[in-house]
Amino acid sequence: ALAPAEDVGLVRIHAGAVAFRHPLVRSAVYHSASADERRTAHSTLADALAGAENSDRRAWHLAAAADGPNESVAAALEAAASRFAERGGQASASRALERAAELSNDDDQIARRLHAAGRAAEHAGNLERAALLAERALNRSRDPGIRAAARVLDWQVSDWRGLAADDVDFEREAERLAPFHPARAALLLYVSSSAAWRRLDLEHALRLLASGASTHCRQRSRGRPYFREIRFNSSAQFSTTLICVTGCSCST
Repeated sequence: ALAPAEDVGLVRIHAGAVAFRHPLVRSAVYHSASADERRTAHSTLADALAGAENSDRRAWHLAAAADGPNESVAAALEAAASRFAERGGQASASRALERAAELSNDDDQIARRLHAAGRAAEHAGNLERAALLAERALNRSRDPGIRAAARVLDWQVSDWRGLAADDVDFEREAERLAPFHPARAALLLYVSSSAAWRRLDLEHALRLLASGASTHCRQRSRGRPYFREIRFNSSAQFSTTLICVTGCSCST
């Protein structure tokens, strides 16, 4: 079927691979195909990419072949995003997680993946996109833990951009969240403490930070890995560790 294209020089077939003469030719062929034809092509490629070494490429092709929500494909793409991040490909991880969110059925799963995509975008230095993804996560989630994580991301990205509000106070929300998500409650208290510090309300800032440290210590006393949950914010780790070490006997 490719012989006519090869005869006129549009493609070259060598060692079982097909290469287009020019990237623009490849783009023209792809975009001249119908949506169904493109999905079929991606599905065929996904089937051909067997083996663990091709799992990331297979996940992308499965995602491109999907014509609606598909949790198994979303999970495969999320796993690929984790591998991208391990290799330092935070921008690719963010795109994969955003696509995984699009393929998700449940609002909280969508929000969780959007938040993760926002974190990856932040790590990639794309702060505007990170802020947009955090907002989308907030708009979709009903889970208080995911909403708290998205709020923290939104504030931190705004802080990096010089746009963070100094009047935020998540203390009541943190109190409601602490029994179920103590690590994220501690992060909310840290954000509120930082905002109070900027307002020069130092007594309130220290009280909030101490409260966050107390939440941290309770988490540690149950043997749960608090710092694994807040690995994205080194300043929060440092501040909380200082108060925790001086205010109780737990260690990291």
